[in-house]
Amino acid sequence: MVFLISSKGFATLEVAEYIPSCFAGTFAVPVKTNGAEAGTRTRMGCPTRPSNVRVYQFHHFGVAEIIGRGQNGCQSTNPSIHFVALSACPHGQAWKVENAMERLNVIHTVVEMTRAKTYLEIGVASGAVFFRVKARYKIAVDPRFEFSTMKQIRYLIKNPWNAANRYYEMTSDEYFQNEGANVERRGLDVAFVDGLHTFEQSLRDVSNCLRYLNQGGVIIVHDCNPPSEAAAFSAASFDHARNANVSGWTGEWCGDTWKTIVYLRSVNANLRIFVLDCDTGVGIITRGSPDATLDFTKEQIDRLSYDGLKKNRAEWLNVKKPHLIRDLLARA
Repeated sequence: MVFLISSKGFATLEVAEYIPSCFAGTFAVPVKTNGAEAGTRTRMGCPTRPSNVRVYQFHHFGVAEIIGRGQNGCQSTNPSIHFVALSACPHGQAWKVENAMERLNVIHTVVEMTRAKTYLEIGVASGAVFFRVKARYKIAVDPRFEFSTMKQIRYLIKNPWNAANRYYEMTSDEYFQNEGANVERRGLDVAFVDGLHTFEQSLRDVSNCLRYLNQGGVIIVHDCNPPSEAAAFSAASFDHARNANVSGWTGEWCGDTWKTIVYLRSVNANLRIFVLDCDTGVGIITRGSPDATLDFTKEQIDRLSYDGLKKNRAEWLNVKKPHLIRDLLARA
């Protein structure tokens, strides 16, 4: 996860000291509730610093201040939500802090371990992930690219692995329909699915990737572990979700992509599937014997709610700690 902090009068002061021991949990910091300090909470052995701080939570579309989360300070209900302590600073500056296991680092690890030559990304948007991946042959698919030709050139200079990129400005369904023969010639070593966040579309994207997945290949699915009911709101698009006036809406939308994980774990006994507990849930799908399976029908999954996911998150998603990814992939 990336924290992009830009707020007049505040800047990071102690974040660097927290990261080495806390990258997979929340940061332990004093919290202010309506201007009064509400106490502290220590996580994963992090020292608590007695300083005048505010706490911010990063989400995809901005930075939102968190006030009084938990009864005794700042406590995340989902380990994929991380907090950064900001101390008063006379100069407004922007700082970026990267969680050690956000989705880009997961992709880097998977590409490295599989020695991937062919990488497909569905839902490229601005290319924030795509242009940084290092694979010989990369395929970008999105119905509307949000980057310019100049940005492509800049990233070619920064990352020479972009030299052989292929760009398809179309839906993923159109891509597989029109380019299936080309995909079949090379196959896919790693695919990153981050397109439309609906159960139906994410399942279709994963199913299409499975058709062309090479031996030892890996499919990575983003937004499989929504942190809130608002983030898990079932909608036809991000705009639909944003305009639905959902209680608790922060701009973070995962949709019901998580149901794709539940469905595949229920109907396919030839896939190993788990979700890394980082970012907003990074799903990993490989061929192989599963640790365990589920027994839901498609009709039952259609009726599943976020309340059910919240109560059964670890079981339904087969949640794993992110630092175990190398061991988990080595067993595949």
